[in-house]
Amino acid sequence: MRMLLATLAVLTATALGVGCYNLDVEKPGDGGASDSDTDIDTDVDSDTDSDADTDTDTDTDTDTDTDTGAYCDPGWAGLSCEICVRFVDPTAPPEGDWLSWSTAGHRIHEAIELAGQAVIDDVAEICEVWVHHGTYYIWEGDDTNSLSLAPNVHVYGGFDGTELERDGRDFWNNVTILSGHAAFETAQVYHVVHGQDDSVIDGFTIEGGVADGSGSDGQGGGMLNMDATPTVRNCIFTNNFALSGGGAVYNDGVSPSFTNCFFYDNQTDASGGAMGNDHSSPYIVNTVFENNSAGLGGDAILNWSNTSETPSNPVIVNCTFYGHTVALTNDDQSMPNVINTIFFNNDTDIDDNGLGAEVTYSLVDESITGTGNISGNPLFCDGPGCDFRLQSGSPCIDAGFYGPNVLDYDHDGNPRVDDTSVTDTGDGSITYVDIGAYERQV
Repeated sequence: MRMLLATLAVLTATALGVGCYNLDVEKPGDGGASDSDTDIDTDVDSDTDSDADTDTDTDTDTDTDTDTGAYCDPGWAGLSCEICVRFVDPTAPPEGDWLSWSTAGHRIHEAIELAGQAVIDDVAEICEVWVHHGTYYIWEGDDTNSLSLAPNVHVYGGFDGTELERDGRDFWNNVTILSGHAAFETAQVYHVVHGQDDSVIDGFTIEGGVADGSGSDGQGGGMLNMDATPTVRNCIFTNNFALSGGGAVYNDGVSPSFTNCFFYDNQTDASGGAMGNDHSSPYIVNTVFENNSAGLGGDAILNWSNTSETPSNPVIVNCTFYGHTVALTNDDQSMPNVINTIFFNNDTDIDDNGLGAEVTYSLVDESITGTGNISGNPLFCDGPGCDFRLQSGSPCIDAGFYGPNVLDYDHDGNPRVDDTSVTDTGDGSITYVDIGAYERQV
């Protein structure tokens, strides 16, 4: 299995494209969401009752084409030189000091360590790492190598090396890959990324992890969150494998948040092909799960807990599940809250062996009852082509619920809009939120 997936990972990083997204060109559609205060860089509390709070520390930049900030002191950027930053470029020489684009370092690991040290030394409350597009190979001689995030360090991909403001990046076109395999070799790491409390990772493709070891090294090929609650935004997880669960992501005793992400072609021999939640209650919003697989159920997500004290009760909002044998499996002490979500082209949408999922305002199999639920064809623009935007006439338009866990923007970063050509059948303080990861724009 390791040799097979290693070969696939090499092909993924070098071929024109695989699965839903071409790793070398822009995402299907209009180029993805922007990186501004009102949309994609809105932080979400990691608690399951998240109110989609906005980040008040470093997410205040505005896009600029001027040279404002060009004369910041080394290690600082932003409109007023207020952001602590360490810079990474895969083509940088080894003598870089990570303090500007012209003196960038070439290893993300070291940039995160330096940013973390800046926080420890009270240089800044939060320090960011800006990563130039390219492929970064995590394997450095050992299967246990991993990119470990750090508290109060925010890691952003998708730069072209000229930006003076974070909002100037284009993470869909400037593809930044964290690869679990070694360059030009078949070796692979167990976990591409290790999460940490109060950390952020945003704008990366995470691929090629093979968690085929024992214990936790058999879980979370793309990302392992053990007693750690990171914030994950604008990330693609693809071609990751885990022997014992959570092919792409394994959460153990934590409540991370996943916003505007895409999980496709991940697999496990156990349960939770894309994500395994073990005594964990993540917040998952505006995220697509497509064509993941699991040997024992929960091709997209497995929720499991054996105690009511630490249940697995994720909040799943405005997501899309497509192309699975069993999309969502709930076992024992698990009771997810599913809102405004599309389940389509799955053999079984939800296999509920837990306390009973609460599913509302969702397009789901008619056997699953709940307030505002509908069934039928969502009328995707091109489901087989992985374009899950809604066509005119979709029953999902203006049929969702707007409340505390619903964001004001969709997977593309587009705002919620009222399609006046249809009757609003949704509910909440506004009645025109669409069901699914994408809001139809009119």
